[in-house]
Amino acid sequence: MIEKQKQRAIEWLIQVKKRDGYGETLRPMMSRFETYLSDYEYIFRSKTKRFFERARTYCRGIFMSELSNIERISEEMFANYHQMQHFITESPWDYRALIDQVSQDVSRSLPRRKLTGLIIDESGWEKKGDKSVGVARQYCGNVGKVSLQNIFPI
Repeated sequence: MIEKQKQRAIEWLIQVKKRDGYGETLRPMMSRFETYLSDYEYIFRSKTKRFFERARTYCRGIFMSELSNIERISEEMFANYHQMQHFITESPWDYRALIDQVSQDVSRSLPRRKLTGLIIDESGWEKKGDKSVGVARQYCGNVGKVSLQNIFPI
């Protein structure tokens, strides 16, 4: 049952991405997404600064922008490109705490059975430039060689 729901969600997202009004169909779910994001607000801060607004803008941009790189996200979300770039590459928020919290949340949401698991697989896309987050020379199964690309867990 869960597998069917997951597959339907993936198919729906793929269909949405192929439409001309990409991002418009995702707008209604943004209030739910905002509630979800607010649970992680405590992670995006240091002793003197808060970074949650940039984190929220970046996450919204991932959903709303057809090309999910910092430059396009900044344009789509009317954000300062240099501030967004700094947030991703230099800001002192604790990425490990974010990964740990998301892992705990996912673990709590999985059914309690003796043998339960979540399989995460990566997908790689070959890139021509270096404007996207995570672009590096690395092995990509889709291409069958080491090349400049993005790797995303699915």
